Amino acid sequence: MTWSDPNGSGVTEYDIYWSQNSLADVSPEALPSGVKTARIKNTWSSGTTKRTYQITDLISDGAYYIAVAAVNSSEKHRSGWSLLEGRTQAVLEATVDLIAVKDLKVTWNNSSASLTWSDPNNSGVYEYDIYWSRQSLEAISPENPPIGVNKVRIHNTWKLGTGRTYVIRDLEPNSDYSVGIVALNSFGNFRSEMNRTTGRTSVNQAPKRRGDENVRLSLKELVSELIDLDSYFYDPDGDALVYEAVSDDVNKVKVILNDTKLILTAFSGGECSVLVTAKDPYDKQISSLITTWSTSDKPDAVTLKVTWRPSLAELTWLDPNENGVSDYEIFWSQSSLTGISTENPPVNVHKVRVNNTWGSSVERNYVISNLKVSTPYSIGVVAVDRTSGRRSDIYIVSGRTSPVTASR
Repeated sequence: MTWSDPNGSGVTEYDIYWSQNSLADVSPEALPSGVKTARIKNTWSSGTTKRTYQITDLISDGAYYIAVAAVNSSEKHRSGWSLLEGRTQAVLEATVDLIAVKDLKVTWNNSSASLTWSDPNNSGVYEYDIYWSRQSLEAISPENPPIGVNKVRIHNTWKLGTGRTYVIRDLEPNSDYSVGIVALNSFGNFRSEMNRTTGRTSVNQAPKRRGDENVRLSLKELVSELIDLDSYFYDPDGDALVYEAVSDDVNKVKVILNDTKLILTAFSGGECSVLVTAKDPYDKQISSLITTWSTSDKPDAVTLKVTWRPSLAELTWLDPNENGVSDYEIFWSQSSLTGISTENPPVNVHKVRVNNTWGSSVERNYVISNLKVSTPYSIGVVAVDRTSGRRSDIYIVSGRTSPVTASR
């Protein structure tokens, strides 16, 4: 709409009215139902500037009456309205019939159908409606398909002469289906004939192993091993697999499963079995054993020598770990040290820790003093890695302090 205003700047607002019924005898103060209104500010400058407004959401091919009235700032004075009538345009239907799509082919999987087709309408198609159902698509209404018929609308984003494709997913395995495609014009009000075809999804296959039935892994104590289970299993149908993993001895091997990634951590040496199960979305599954053999990664035990004196024990040893340990723990007692816990020794066992300040291939030494003369003792040394907390086995030497030799 456009109009001019002879009142200049004396008008602050305009009331706009429209209806499909005549406005000739309508009072602005008592509008009947069916009359829509809008009030807009007079933001135009005085003079010859045209006023404009656009009314939207009208129906096509419909008769309308439109009126405009000027309102002053106090709203006490309203002009008579200027009244017009007219008719909206009708939507033009496509003038060229759409031809049904051609060369519809379907590749059936256990749970999906991959569609390909060509379009003889070239670029005259705006969208495609794709239908699929376990029941026949013969004689159905494309505009109002019955219950049980699935439908999706996709835009024609392909270039001229390019084959069209679409994948229907989440189908039931080993089942009959009907598939159909309809081409639509840009108005969505004209459809081609439906191109239909039928087929059957394949039988679902269970997951399979890659390679040998069972796997044997060598693990290092306290060192985690990461395994991608998709490298051990696969699904012939291409389905995503879900995994479960259980250790038969959690004190030996800890299991952490994150999607397809399996993390195994050995806590002690020896053999352990981890049962891994791969499942597809249809609960078909396969299991396999991953047998682990853990080797201890603790420091090697030292080789200890003891020279016994009347009240002393002079210790010397070599460290096969070279500089692989940070400390040594030295134990002594008048009782046997065999079988004791070196981390929590009994109360009658003396213990001291010394730093490994010796260089590579250098003989270590330590002197235990204040021992009883001519008394049996057991002495042991443990190599310790302070960073990881790993400890070697204890190396034990038993002997007796020498007696005091009488002076002449």
